[in-house]
Parts: sequence; C-alpha cells; structure tokens
Amino acid sequence: MSTKLNQRELKNVEQVLKSVDAGVGASEIENIDPQTFADMVLRQTRANMVMRDVAADVDRSLVGAPGSTTDYREIGAIDEEDVETKQEFEGTDEQTLEFPAVRVEVDVHQVLVPISDETMEDANLNVEEAVAEEIGEALAQKNDSQAYDLVTDEDYVLDDKKYDGDETLGDHAYTGTLETDGRLTFEDINSLAGQMRQDDQPVDALVISEQHAHELVNEEKFHLANERGDQLGRTEGRIGRISRMDVYVTSKANAFSEDPEEIQGVMLASDRAFVEAVKREPRMEMDRKVREGYDVIVGNMRYGHEIYDASAVGWLKNASE
Repeated sequence: MSTKLNQRELKNVEQVLKSVDAGVGASEIENIDPQTFADMVLRQTRANMVMRDVAADVDRSLVGAPGSTTDYREIGAIDEEDVETKQEFEGTDEQTLEFPAVRVEVDVHQVLVPISDETMEDANLNVEEAVAEEIGEALAQKNDSQAYDLVTDEDYVLDDKKYDGDETLGDHAYTGTLETDGRLTFEDINSLAGQMRQDDQPVDALVISEQHAHELVNEEKFHLANERGDQLGRTEGRIGRISRMDVYVTSKANAFSEDPEEIQGVMLASDRAFVEAVKREPRMEMDRKVREGYDVIVGNMRYGHEIYDASAVGWLKNASE
C-alpha cells in the first residue's frame, strides 16, 4: 500500500529541501547518507507513534527472517481461586494452561516524495532533519490510523486461529453509552471501566481525540501528566490519567461528534487487546530521475496489526437514535 504526502506536507518538504548547496547539473540528494537518514526517520516515527504505546506487544521476530506472517501467543491466566490451601499429605489439583494464538500479517506502507532540482537550488534550511520529520510523522500517522481503525471496527472479523466462524470485534467488545452525545465525563468513563474490571479485564488505557482532551482535562478527577512530575514532550501521546487509566491523544481518533452510536473514546486492556508485528522498520531509498530533473525519496515500513483479545476493548459511544 502506498501513501503520498498531502499537499501541505509535500510543500513543507520541498521548502526545507532548499537547504542543499546547489551544484550545477548534479543531484543534491546524493550527498545524504541513506543510513543516517533512515535512522533519523526511525527516531521521528517512533517518537510520534501513539497506538504502539498501547499495543500488547510489538513483535519484531520477522525482521531479517523469512515469511510475512507471525503467530502471537499468550499464556493462559492462573486466577486466585486456582491457588489451593492444602493440608498435610493432601494432593494439589493440576491446572491446565491454554496458549491461544492469533496470526498477524504484515503489509508495506510507503511515502514517496519527488523533489525538483529547481526547489533544491533555492535551499536555505537543514535537509535531513526536516525531511526526516515530515516522513517520520507521515509513517507514524499511518501506523496510528491503522491501529485505531482496527480497534474501532465493529465489523472486523477476528482471526479464526482463536475465534470461531465469522465472529466480529463487535460481538465481544464492551460498550458504554454517553450521558451526553459527544462529551466524555468521569462518570461515563468510570462506569465502563468498572464494568470491564468486574469481568477481569484490566483496562488501563483510554484513547481519545485532541478535541475530547480539551474538555476532559477540566474534569475534577483528571490528573495532567505534568502534575505528576512528567514532561509533556509531544503534542500527541500520553497526557494524563483518569479512573486508573493512562489517557492517550492521537490525531487519528474520532473527533467530537453527536452522530448516533459514534465511538468517542476507546478503552483498552493494553496487555492483551491488540498486537503489532514489524517486518521492516523505516527504510529510505533514493532515486535520481536525470531526464526529468528531480530526485525521488521513498520511505517505507512493513508491519501489521491484529486483535488478540476482543473482550479487552471498550467503546464509549453516543446514544442510538
């Protein structure tokens, strides 16, 4: 799958690439070390990923190995009631552990940026940092978008290695109805979290949009991250806590809406809800189009996501009509 930068991002990239010292008739991109460039993109991508922070696992076993799928497996739980108080000479019942698995497939996700010679000839800024930031953010946004779309897709058909037939995420995920459409309150959040915890789902993450965050921070029982001694180093990511959950903001989350049954917040038991498999971390490639007079910079990653425990997902939704 190939993803092109939008017009604003492309314009920004073309502007920052003007920092290269122009050489008559020569490619200005060839002076950039691809490995250094790739490392910079990797740092930018990782720094801007939000949904990866709430994944149960980021499996890198496919990196450098054959194949495009991997099985993620989690050991079954031993609960308190399985622990016996025994008397002398009495035997202890054996416990059977299950190892259910899901299969994760990976796909290529790519950004292609053409840069004309005319653009580079007028350069006045740092090329590597600016392009790394643009491409890194674009790749991170793609990753966030795919992971968020996965955990909010009611019709997503679950992996048949663990689930039967045509079971969907909507068949298992929890749902809490908002008292007021579009508005997240402590009472709504705490109610759904409590319901999931009663069923032994250790929900610990809430993913919302920036719009919802602006209102939620005003809730009396919301604790801003910087009030707890942390530094807010990103405009997206973890912003605080509420109802014993870390709150994460991503630009890919559903914005404020009063549409019936629209998901306004996603709760996750982050140790089991979904997993990510990585085959290829950000990689940079460069190609010179001599006759056309431009360079092409390509950044790509190869990864995939899969639901592991559909019951570890909860949705805060508007009421139905």
